[in-house]
Amino acid sequence: MPVERELTLEERMELLQELNDARSLLPEDVESSDGAAVVQAVSELVDAVRAKPGALNRPVEEVGFAAGMLLGHAIVDTIGWSWTHITFDNGFDGVCVANDDRSFVCFPFHYTYELMRDKSTENTLGTLWQMLEGGGTPPATPGAYLPLA
Repeated sequence: MPVERELTLEERMELLQELNDARSLLPEDVESSDGAAVVQAVSELVDAVRAKPGALNRPVEEVGFAAGMLLGHAIVDTIGWSWTHITFDNGFDGVCVANDDRSFVCFPFHYTYELMRDKSTENTLGTLWQMLEGGGTPPATPGAYLPLA
């Protein structure tokens, strides 16, 4: 069974700093409070990095983390999920966002990085956003911690 813990103060402060840094990747006309526009910008960033990995003169890992920060913040700010830390039975663990009843989680840092790194994977950021924003998640048991991304 997955184990959840609250983020430490240090982790929360680091997320805030990372969010401030990540906002520099957004086009000037995108408000960071507009979740749909942020996710669209992140999706376009993923496509740009896939097309030319060195285009931003930053390592893909760094850009992937920043894109994940923007995605996670959009989910928290717009959809109402919350940041937390999960450890699964198989040892996989990380910072993620989870819905209120903990039926679903999303690991935005891993998700955006993998989308940038693996060009054979379809960029499904728009689909994920539509599902979350429209309430189109499949039925799930509270506390199941099913990863959506």
